[in-house]
Amino acid sequence: MEEIPLSGGRVTAGVVRSVKIPRWSTGRSPSRRSAGCRPPRFRGIDEKGREILSFLPGEAPRDLGRFSEEQLAAAAKIIRALHDGFAGFPGCGPGQVLCHNDLSPCNFLFAGGTPRFVIDWDACAIGDPLDDLA
Repeated sequence: MEEIPLSGGRVTAGVVRSVKIPRWSTGRSPSRRSAGCRPPRFRGIDEKGREILSFLPGEAPRDLGRFSEEQLAAAAKIIRALHDGFAGFPGCGPGQVLCHNDLSPCNFLFAGGTPRFVIDWDACAIGDPLDDLA
């Protein structure tokens, strides 16, 4: 099966797409839990020990640039949905959620100019939701 390397990440090496299915080494990806918006879906572990996830369409911005109020509001709604969905994640204490810890435009996939999905969960950890906004 042909694997196509996916570029853009700075932390996790070796992310590939195989018939529109991303795979990477297992770790702390929250992909196995629905979070109030559409995260990649966990599809299993391949023969190389990598997670198999559903493919999310879109493009990540190459730089921070400038974004409209509408784009920022859409991103804020996604972040809120993630935090609401990850409240009660295993190991979370009162008021804690699973935080992304690297939210920036470069870690959102945009479709039609609108942020749709959060990607690159390498730094995720349990914390206060405000930690994601600092």
